[in-house]
Amino acid sequence: MRFRVCVVSLLMIVIIAPQIQIVNADTEIVLNEAIPSLEPAVFGNMTPVDPLQIEISDISVTEDGCIFIVAHCPSWRYCTGPTEVSLIAWGSDGTIMWSQITTHYDRIYFGVCNDENFVYVTGSWNHDILVEKYTFDGELVWNTTTDMGQIERGYEVQVMDDGTIIIGGASYEDELPYIGDYILLAMNQTGHTQWSYAFDRYPSPQCDSESLYITTGTTVQKWDSRSSVIWMNECIGEHFGCVKDRGGYTISSIQVVEHYDKFSLLYMNDITSSSELNITSWNVDTGEEKDSSSLRLCDSTHNLFNCVGVDTSVDQNGMLWIIMNAKERESWYLMSYNVTSESTSIYKVFDEQWCWVQLEMGPYGNAYLALFSDTYGYTVMRFDSNQILPSTTPIASSSTTSLTPTTFPAVELTDLQAIFAVAFGVAAFDLILILYLKRRVSE
Repeated sequence: MRFRVCVVSLLMIVIIAPQIQIVNADTEIVLNEAIPSLEPAVFGNMTPVDPLQIEISDISVTEDGCIFIVAHCPSWRYCTGPTEVSLIAWGSDGTIMWSQITTHYDRIYFGVCNDENFVYVTGSWNHDILVEKYTFDGELVWNTTTDMGQIERGYEVQVMDDGTIIIGGASYEDELPYIGDYILLAMNQTGHTQWSYAFDRYPSPQCDSESLYITTGTTVQKWDSRSSVIWMNECIGEHFGCVKDRGGYTISSIQVVEHYDKFSLLYMNDITSSSELNITSWNVDTGEEKDSSSLRLCDSTHNLFNCVGVDTSVDQNGMLWIIMNAKERESWYLMSYNVTSESTSIYKVFDEQWCWVQLEMGPYGNAYLALFSDTYGYTVMRFDSNQILPSTTPIASSSTTSLTPTTFPAVELTDLQAIFAVAFGVAAFDLILILYLKRRVSE
């Protein structure tokens, strides 16, 4: 009788257990004095024309290690008069090659990217989407604006291998409640618009060698340069990165930027403060979700730190890199994160005086940062691959330091309820079955 009860109970568990959703693991990284500090291999800076704070908008790096950054003044400065608008080119050794720094009432740069021969910039000019094309020597090839009858801004620019220029932006009314649309448009190499689409949420674009990837906060999509959708999946993520078909990620957080109006001059997707980053990796060919996990920074007693100023990039091997400021530690940390193995290499790179940090993983596995401080002004840094990847063993897994991430299964309340429900159901069934069999035996 007991044997039959055990067999039936085992069958019930086999049938019901797969219905319980498996929750991915969390990774907690303990920040302590054992974390190595790094000095940049290359450092370059430039004093701004305006002594007040500047916001670094974007960074782009060439295959030769040259760096392009765009920057502008905070939005609250616009009502005080003309503000500084900057496009600066730095050599691979940190020296300034050239700069376009002007003051304007109604001109602003938000995004920059490059291909093998040219630099592309987007922003706003006279309330229209602005796109400019420069040579690597700083010569303006052309500029163009797109007027959709309202106030328009270009926030991000990407270029595909076939030369298609992709711009993510917005078009909205110049009065409350700022009703409008988010825009994704494509231009050819002469600046003529090829196609454009409107979205309810901001379509953040990223490109690899052949394809365009778009995240809207609710979906991640893969398009070709002719705007044909290759695949689309639902997701919740504020960032997406992909490099040479090797790695795609969405990253969501507990808190994201909340602006007075949804078409703020700041990026739609900046993470202002969060104690947890939820990271999902995607197969960029099929759109299938590969792995997901949560990343947290804490002290030795597992008190979580708020992470601010988060930016991400993907290196040429498909590894995700993150720069963030652990506010309570008053320090910035650069880390790589493998979602599948949950291994992490982490380094302290500078203190809290720096702001508006932008990260770009460049050639040869080097990490490039664009940032600003009141002391140094516009600044670029390069950390070489032999600094940030000194061995094949991730620092977070090394037995020689106390920096070992605590990894544990994250079981949510709904999952506990499901487990208890299954256990109670199996126990109740066993009891009923035992009583039934005993009764039959007694008869």
